This record gives sequence, structure tokens and C-alpha cells, in this order.
Amino acid sequence: MNFEPAVMRKLERWSKEENEEETEDGIRVSFLGDSITTYKDYSGTQGYYYDESMLPVESTWWMRLLGEEQWILGVNESIGGTRVT
Repeated sequence: MNFEPAVMRKLERWSKEENEEETEDGIRVSFLGDSITTYKDYSGTQGYYYDESMLPVESTWWMRLLGEEQWILGVNESIGGTRVT
């Protein structure tokens, strides 16, 4: 993914903090967000914004980031309408 340099610095710092968990399979990363991070069958039960009829899960920003960094999805605890951002 092509993020702005400031965003990349934040991601690099973030990835080195407590937001990742080293497992036998690799680094497991979890997300807490609002509706843009939700996806049917991937996020909490409180509703979702995206599903397969709108966007393949592989095209979501968080799944693309996981793939690019070779991370594993831990938990996507995102809820639509929460105004977390």
C-alpha cells in the first residue's frame, strides 16, 4: 500500500508496540474501529458496513495491510456507527 510518509511512520511505531502479538504462525494484529473497518463475519455482532456484495474482504484497507505486512488477523472488534475515529 502507498501511504503518506507520516502515516508510514505511525504504522511502523504502532507495529512495534503492544498492538501486535508474536505467535508461532507470525505476528497477530487486532483492529478496533468504526464502520469503515467492519465486515460481515469478520467484526463484532453490532452491525457492519461492508459485505461481499459491496467489496471483497481482500480489498478492505485492513486486509490489504495485513497481507502486505504478512500479519495475521487477530480480532476485528469494529462496530458501525460508533464514531471511534
